[in-house]
Order: sequence, then structure tokens, then C-alpha cells
Amino acid sequence: MLHALECHNLSKAFLDVPVVRQVELTARAGDILALLGPSGCGKTTTLRLIAGFEWPDSGTITINGREVASDATRVAAEQRRVGMVFQEYALFPHLNVADNIGFGLKLPGRDQRARIQIMLALAGLEGLARRMPYELSGGQQQRVALARALAPQPEILLLDEPFSNLDAALRMQVRGEVRGILKQSGITCVFVTHDQEEALSLADSVAVMFDGRIAQIAPPEQLYHQPASRAVAAFVGEANFLPGQADGATAHTSLGVLPLARPAYGRVEVLIRPEDLLLEPDDANANAAVIWREFYGHDQRIGVRLPDGLSLVARLETHQFFTEGQPVTARLRVPALSFPYLS
Repeated sequence: MLHALECHNLSKAFLDVPVVRQVELTARAGDILALLGPSGCGKTTTLRLIAGFEWPDSGTITINGREVASDATRVAAEQRRVGMVFQEYALFPHLNVADNIGFGLKLPGRDQRARIQIMLALAGLEGLARRMPYELSGGQQQRVALARALAPQPEILLLDEPFSNLDAALRMQVRGEVRGILKQSGITCVFVTHDQEEALSLADSVAVMFDGRIAQIAPPEQLYHQPASRAVAAFVGEANFLPGQADGATAHTSLGVLPLARPAYGRVEVLIRPEDLLLEPDDANANAAVIWREFYGHDQRIGVRLPDGLSLVARLETHQFFTEGQPVTARLRVPALSFPYLS
């Protein structure tokens, strides 16, 4: 399958401080790729390099088979056919919705009006064409910005922290709407986020970035269940780490002898996702005690303390009720991953 975007050995420094380091990044045509990482890791700089707002110190960028940046090639941003949605949306406050969407179009009048109507329908903005930006909700403004970026039919769409200006209640709804719009348009999209839930729920593939480097790129399910390193496991979702001694198929820990998904030997840290930990009330053979509980309706988080003083977090359905101080037996649902212990 054709890669719509390819970045090879991409590096960028500012004032001799490396920001992007030998990045290898690809996105398949029609896919949504999330660039996920903590603040300051180089995500937005990578996006700006792809857009053409910055030039790499080394490496190459290819869009749909056309090289746009290398030691020998420098294609300007306006010639790359790349759309961009900024964090603050950057809508023109003096233009209504229709005029905002049509601002970057250079089509004859009838064709331009037809293209604007198509984008209004795609973004679910019919009936709002004459509204001004200040008359729109945050989610509607997001869709106008998206429609404006898609209107010129770019080859790739870039989004920088696209949901950060929305409140938590609206964010989940808008994420679903945006994914639907992107998939319906068939465009390849790269978006930057520091929100793990956002990346996992919206993207077809997620690239985790630390300190200017790509630590792992994989589909969300693989990234979560088969992280390439302890750092990725800790960053992508909630994680418990339990020290142990591995002897191949199992690891000896304060929770007992735990089965391993991959053979390991020596000192390790066993990864236990909260939803992989089962708790059962047990007065006679308890190996843990409940120390706190948080109830969310659809599920609950429960903290337990092991005999050696270490604590773990479990995430369970709500049909069981636990109280602080209650003795329980904690066990794993599935074999666990482990990582070499780093002192």
C-alpha cells in the first residue's frame, strides 16, 4: 500500500539544541496517524517540518511519492498541498461560516459555492452558513476549521492539538465527529496530541515520541497491549509495575508466581494493566488489602496494598462492592509482559 507520508532520518535543532532526532515516520493513504508524546518532545516541530513551516537540518520528507524536503529539495509550504488546522482554529472573526470555508479556494463563483456546500454537508454545518464564528460552539468552530482545511482538497491534513480548547464533556463527542469526517473524506491525517485516550480512540496508528525520537509506532491495540518499552507502557494508559525475578515463563513477585507473555530472565518489572487484575473477597487466603476505592458508574478503580507494602490499582466492573481495609485475593486475568529492571 502506498505511503502518503514518509519521513526518513528527520532531524531539527534550534540554537544547537536537538528537538527532532532521526525521526522515521510513515502514514498509509487514508489513515489517521497520531503523534503522541509529552509537552516539549518535538511533536509540533515534526508537524511543522511536514507542513513546510520549518526546514529539517537533515533527512527527507515525501508526500504521495513526491519529495518535498531534503538536502537537495525545498518545496515551499504553499506548494505541498498540505492542509493545517491550528490549535486555536484561526477562524476569521469578520467572516461567516461559508466565507471562512471558502477563503482559501480559488475557483469560479459557481464552482466555489458548490464546493462550500459540499464541505458544509460533510462537516454537518448545513443551516449555519451565515453564522459568525462568535455565534458558534467550540465543537462547531472545530468543524468549520476542519472544513476550511479540507476544502482545497489537500493531499495530507495536519492537526495540532485539535481538541485542547474543548471542555472534557464536549471532547469525546467532537472526536467521534472529526473521525467520521476524516474517514468520509478519505484524506490522510496526522495529528499531534499529548492525550493518550485521544490518540488511542481516534487514530489508526499511533507514534509515541520521547525527547525528539519515535519510541514506537503501531496500531492502538498493539501499542497498549504490546508496548516496546517500559517508558511506552507507562505513558500509554495506566500501568502497574511489580518487581520480580523471572525464570523464563514465569516471574516470582510479591503477588505470587505470575505467568509471562514472553520469556524473560533475571530481575524484571512486570507490567500489570489495571483491567488485567482481578480481586476477590477472601478472609482466609488474602494476598492484598483494599486501601481506597473510586466509583465511576461504568467501572471502579480500586487500590490494594500487598504484604511487602507495594500498592497496585485494579479497574473492575461495578457489580462487586469493596470497602477500605477489606482483605482480597488479587490475581491476573492474562499472562503479563515484563521489562528488564533498570536500577
